[in-house]
Amino acid sequence: MNVLHDSSGLVEIRCYAKLGKPRKTIELLPDATGVNNSTFDNCSEYGERKVNVTLKAEDDGKTFICRVENRSDSVTFIAAKIPRISLIIKSGNITHSSRVIRMAERSSVVLNCSSEGHPRPFYTWRFVSTASSREKTEMGSSLELKHSPSGGNGTWICQAYNSAVVHRPTASIRIEMLPVHRSPEMVTAFLPTSVILIIVCSVFASVGGIVIFIIRAWVRRTNYYESTAHEEVSLNPMTSIHGPDEEINNIQTDDEGEAENYLTPVPRRPILGASDTPVEQGVDRRDPPCRQVSIMEEIGSGHFSTVHRANLTTTTGQVVLVAAKLCRGGAYEKREFEREAEIMKTVSKHPNVVEYLGYAESSGTSVLLLEFATCGDLLHLLRNSRDVGCSLHPGSTKLSLTDLISFSLQVAKGMEHISKLNLLHRDLAARNVLMFDNRVCKISDFGLARNIAESRQYERQTSGPLPVRWMAPESLADNIYTTRSDVWSYGVLMWEIFALGRAPYAGFSGAQTLEFVIAGRTSQYLRRPSCCSPDIYRVMQRCWAVEPGARPNFRALAKTIFAISISTSHV
Repeated sequence: MNVLHDSSGLVEIRCYAKLGKPRKTIELLPDATGVNNSTFDNCSEYGERKVNVTLKAEDDGKTFICRVENRSDSVTFIAAKIPRISLIIKSGNITHSSRVIRMAERSSVVLNCSSEGHPRPFYTWRFVSTASSREKTEMGSSLELKHSPSGGNGTWICQAYNSAVVHRPTASIRIEMLPVHRSPEMVTAFLPTSVILIIVCSVFASVGGIVIFIIRAWVRRTNYYESTAHEEVSLNPMTSIHGPDEEINNIQTDDEGEAENYLTPVPRRPILGASDTPVEQGVDRRDPPCRQVSIMEEIGSGHFSTVHRANLTTTTGQVVLVAAKLCRGGAYEKREFEREAEIMKTVSKHPNVVEYLGYAESSGTSVLLLEFATCGDLLHLLRNSRDVGCSLHPGSTKLSLTDLISFSLQVAKGMEHISKLNLLHRDLAARNVLMFDNRVCKISDFGLARNIAESRQYERQTSGPLPVRWMAPESLADNIYTTRSDVWSYGVLMWEIFALGRAPYAGFSGAQTLEFVIAGRTSQYLRRPSCCSPDIYRVMQRCWAVEPGARPNFRALAKTIFAISISTSHV
């Protein structure tokens, strides 16, 4: 009895036996549906019965029996076996057994979780702390741990699962972080009284100086905020993809001096102080001469940045309304911010991608300048139109079905342009599509974008918040990103558009969403919206193919949606 599997859960069972003459019958119990073929060799008197079975969740643990008269053989299908945890010591002093790992100072280890199952299992790690009720979850088969003197004690539990698993098998291992031992010299060292007094006085003086500095800064900023509507900061030098100043002078200005906020305003004090002076540091010293930027009110914020309205004054005196994105956070956030600027510099101008205007620093604050979205973002526009329905006449001031198809087409064209530049966006969602006059859509927010010119894919190595509800299964399970991962996200964005801004997987947690996506059940939870035709929904479903290679590219998507838009306009 032979059994063959494939990655989708299809199983081929082969019963092979000597049947003799007269020929005996091969029985397969229980009866299996699907392709069922029998062959017999008159010379050898051997026969074979072959059947294809697609395993489902209810088949987990089922036993199939192959029987010829009083002879039989059997096989039991297990959707996912109990996983095994192995480890690779990377550095430091580590002792371990099958149940516990003890990690000394500066040690690190990689845990690998493996299992067997059909279809191929995915893995989730869950950490349960012994010091608190804190839990956290990581995806993928491998997990790297480093010694932590606090907060690292607990149990890591690995779960193996796939679309056929009913009860997830688990394996666990306990982690003990050994305390940091100080050397005897450090403990017994003797300091003279005079040295101790100097140290104590220095500490008090430093603390007092810091307190005075904070109070003065607070008073200065409070007075400044109350007496000034906005501030002017000279940023020099500033990077720009435009080159000469006369090119940036051609940017469309706001004739009335006012525009709709591109995010809901949140009052906050200006980040750059009134006493800031022109600075000489910058990312790129091949820039045009100094321009002046007036940073005004905050209009939105993200994980590591705030967005402000700003007026950019060119060297010819023209004032342009722009969006100024200011970095907040530490050294890591600043590096990521600079990475975003470097990536945006490589994006050539396209009607469906937000234009990069420049990057500069002032008093340690990084500033990214972008064209200002005059009509907010796509998500808010969709949600404000929920009470409209989908059967509006073309001249309506609200949204029509033609508008929704147009939004989808414009984003597909923008992503086609980005993918041609070997860039991954990794955060494609309605909230990151900005709206301009005449309902023009432009893709924005390249904070998670990466360049894949060499390998054609990107493997995420760092931790941080991720847009789980828009992510592809290979990204959730194995931290792998390709252009086809962006295609998956685009399918979810299309669903947002035709669902008029509803949240994907509403009512379910991020962990539950992860399960649905990896199990290939996205269409079950993101059902066809009422505003969506069957043709459009089929496009979404193609974007959600579990196998990345089965998803269309952005060029094909743009062509398909354009054809649908033509057919819709003639209805």
